[in-house]
Amino acid sequence: MVGLVNIGIVVEGHCEKIFVESDLFKRLCQNQNIHIIQTLNATGNGNLCSHNIQLYISELRQNPKIDQILVLADLDPETCAPCITQRKERMGQNHNGADYIVIARNAIESWFLADLPFLQQFFKKDIPIEIPQNCEQERDPFQKIKSLNLSYNSRGLRNKKQFIKRNCNVLNLNNSAKHSPSAAYLLTTLQNIADQTS
Repeated sequence: MVGLVNIGIVVEGHCEKIFVESDLFKRLCQNQNIHIIQTLNATGNGNLCSHNIQLYISELRQNPKIDQILVLADLDPETCAPCITQRKERMGQNHNGADYIVIARNAIESWFLADLPFLQQFFKKDIPIEIPQNCEQERDPFQKIKSLNLSYNSRGLRNKKQFIKRNCNVLNLNNSAKHSPSAAYLLTTLQNIADQTS
């Protein structure tokens, strides 16, 4: 029998926190026999640099129930680092004790752009395959979603947090993973965490 892995998570901000607290992510974890013990919100990418991330990791390490620590952050190339390697370097050597780190390129909203069936359901239109294929090239994925909604439905969107909260449980990360390497990496990471007990 495969054992249960208890994890602690550090997220970059409010959108990532909504994501990891969603039924979607909880189901993904449960399917891999992963149980989320505690989630800490760094409330901004500047708080996940080397000298700050250690504070969050240390807090999670103090919880004896936690076996593994996962960090989930955006790339944010305009404000943080131009590539995933440099983004990880900003977090410090070995990510200051985190066991796993997943960087969404360029932001977590790109995973919604990568899921073609979701886009077709959300916009109620046929969506060109080029949109999910180019999802990780969008500097601001949510701005792209807002632009598409204005174009297809002649209305805007209020904010990222509300969008993610309303649509997270409709997202299919297996669909996203077909066009988004960072979404695929998240799924692989969860499998790797589960393999720690196999």
